[in-house]
Amino acid sequence: MLAQEMKQQEQQLLNQADETWVVSEAERELLLLDSPGKNIQIISNIVEIREPTTPFAARADFLFIGGFLHPPNIDAVLYFVNDIYSLIVERLPGVKFYVIGSNPPAEIVALGSTNIIVTGQVPDVRPCFDAVKLSIAPIRYGAGVKGKINQSMALGVPVVATSLAIEGMSLSHGVDVLVADKAADFAQCLLNLYQSEDTWNRLSQSGLEKAKSLYSPEVAREQLRRLLAADHLSHACRTISIFPANEVRASAS
Repeated sequence: MLAQEMKQQEQQLLNQADETWVVSEAERELLLLDSPGKNIQIISNIVEIREPTTPFAARADFLFIGGFLHPPNIDAVLYFVNDIYSLIVERLPGVKFYVIGSNPPAEIVALGSTNIIVTGQVPDVRPCFDAVKLSIAPIRYGAGVKGKINQSMALGVPVVATSLAIEGMSLSHGVDVLVADKAADFAQCLLNLYQSEDTWNRLSQSGLEKAKSLYSPEVAREQLRRLLAADHLSHACRTISIFPANEVRASAS
């Protein structure tokens, strides 16, 4: 019922606006299904690009990052620990899994142990990314461009993710990230990345370049400059609607 009401509200906004901004191609295509021909532009989220300085051999462990007021992050960590983690520690004894993010609920805090470190919010996540070999995004539901993924890529840290986690991000398995949806496959991807310096270096560099081309401040600045230019505004639009990804996807469900 709520999703249907939200969809009706979105449709009204689409009809009233000359131009609509969304965060990814996936949201754009979703809106165009019901509103073909509408003027829908993409403005994605923005991440700081920073070349990694810690080499593969000096890194260890892996992390998940995400605020826990967002339910998909709770589900992702519980799914990973319950279904995947045991397949990892058999091959990587002593490896540590860092769970970083604000407002961890009791069920996440309870996971804490010698090798599962629930940090809560940290003031600066960059030292964490500088130390680990990879980050994970075992997301099973949700919508929009995942900041946890493009942030990790922007810092040169490769990602193992589900296909849902990379939806709308123009990323490819084995090129920019490693993607797996089954628990055993996810574990194998993580192990391969963790143990192969060649794979790590290749994904680190390609992920960094993809983040530069899609999510850097320079790219966003140029897109905003184009969309807010006088000639675009005079020809394309007078009224702009901006849809967060979670609203677009919720109304479609």
